[in-house]
Amino acid sequence: VTIDGGQSLSLTSVRGDVEIKAITDAIWLRHISGDVEIEEVGSLTAQGRLKGDVDISNVGSVEIEEVGGDLEVDHVSSLIVRSVQGDCKVGDIGDTFHYGEIGGDLDVRGAEQTAIVGGSVGGDCEFTNVMTIQVGSVGGDCEFAHGANVQIGSVGGDVDITHMTDTVKLSSTGGDCDIAEVTGAIMVNSISGDAKLQSLNGSWSVGSVGGDAELVGAFSPGSVSHATIGGDAEIELPDEPNITIRATVGGDIHGVDVVAAPGDMSAIVYGEGAAQLELMVGGDLVLRSAGSPRSSSSSFGNWEEFGEEMGRMGEEIGRIGEEIGEEMGRMGEEIGREMEAMFGDWGKGKRKDWSKKAHKQAERVRQRMEERRREAEKRARRSQERAERVRQRMEERHQKTQERVRRAQERAERYGRGKSRVRFRVNDREWEFDPARLERIKEQARQAAQEGISGAMTAVERAIAGMGATPPTPPTSPTPPTPPTPPTSPVPSIGNQEGDRSYAATDATINLATEPQPTEVAPPVNIEEERAAILQMVAEGRISPEEGDMLLDALG
Repeated sequence: VTIDGGQSLSLTSVRGDVEIKAITDAIWLRHISGDVEIEEVGSLTAQGRLKGDVDISNVGSVEIEEVGGDLEVDHVSSLIVRSVQGDCKVGDIGDTFHYGEIGGDLDVRGAEQTAIVGGSVGGDCEFTNVMTIQVGSVGGDCEFAHGANVQIGSVGGDVDITHMTDTVKLSSTGGDCDIAEVTGAIMVNSISGDAKLQSLNGSWSVGSVGGDAELVGAFSPGSVSHATIGGDAEIELPDEPNITIRATVGGDIHGVDVVAAPGDMSAIVYGEGAAQLELMVGGDLVLRSAGSPRSSSSSFGNWEEFGEEMGRMGEEIGRIGEEIGEEMGRMGEEIGREMEAMFGDWGKGKRKDWSKKAHKQAERVRQRMEERRREAEKRARRSQERAERVRQRMEERHQKTQERVRRAQERAERYGRGKSRVRFRVNDREWEFDPARLERIKEQARQAAQEGISGAMTAVERAIAGMGATPPTPPTSPTPPTPPTPPTSPVPSIGNQEGDRSYAATDATINLATEPQPTEVAPPVNIEEERAAILQMVAEGRISPEEGDMLLDALG
């Protein structure tokens, strides 16, 4: 059937092709077995099944129940289509585009005011210049460019979103995800592949990334962002970053002047730290920045707090997923009611089916969100358990340290009770010891000398002498009285007069003057041998390292 010109037209049950153009008012079609081509028509309503391909251009409003082949629409003010078995291509659409099911690919070129609400797409989909987009599910890849709001239930392949001025919500993607040039908030529940987020000005949350992640953001002051990344993560910071990064990393952290250890929680602050970024990374983390952070620390101390925050983040992501699921359910009900209003009896019979499908999709989204939330809770519990174990170990160490200090104080009190302490200065270093301690050092030196450490006793004695500290001399036994001197036999007088005290001369004259004895020369001091002796006493545990340090200083 070919019709050119007219005011209005109605066709029913046509077995062949239909070509219509230049109809000023409305066209009604029902059950067309062949292809349909319509151009320059006021409006089109098609009920039943159009079994072939459908090509529509320069039409006001279009309402189509079902297309068995492909659908191509260009220059229409609004479009509503329940089902397309093949591909669907829409160019230069005006205000609205609502669809139920697209079996193949979907390609839409809209205007700044275009709003799209749709159910499912079996193949790939691409949206350009669309203000708002609500899509239930996409089996293949999905691209969005130059719009405002994007809300997607699930995507089986890759996702590419760029130049969005408002919110982006994505439930899950089975492939990679690339998001760039978004000024509003971003909420993503699950990315199975790699993720690349760049030139983002607002806050964002990514529940989980199965692969690697690359983050290139402005990280505006006041923004708060979260991500859990299974692989490696690379963050490129702006020229003058103003951000606080808190990350728990299973691998290594690489960055200029960054202090971190695998498995620890790291806190890295650039500038005033006005933006917040919290990460859990299974692999390595690379930070690229023009300068060094203002502060960087790594510790186990905040694991419990971080686990709680990750749990809260999981709950938030789960809540977002539930919201997306509920919105998908409401969207399905609205599409069902709309189809019922547009297509009468068919819509009335199919409304429940549409609602069920939408609710099933929403339920699957909610289930995935719940699984992610439970995983986040498990991670939080494991973090809390680890933090508790670390706290217990630190408490045990603290108690042991306190016990050692207490015992040392008791020993000091026992040694120092009733005794004065010896205080001296060597090379601008002041030392203070109990006299008993100096005696113990000398005793250890004597034992070391007896056991073959050459120069031990000499080294200690010289060191103590060099300190100017004279340890108290141990008490000695009293000196026994001197026995009386036995009487001396008389010596015969040499002279005859009484009282002459001179002695008789002998045959040989004995010179009683003492000859000067040679002065005994002290052996030279072997300073290296003495220092080696002190070091060996330290190595064998005879004296403490502090005592050895003191003796070496005193030796000079």
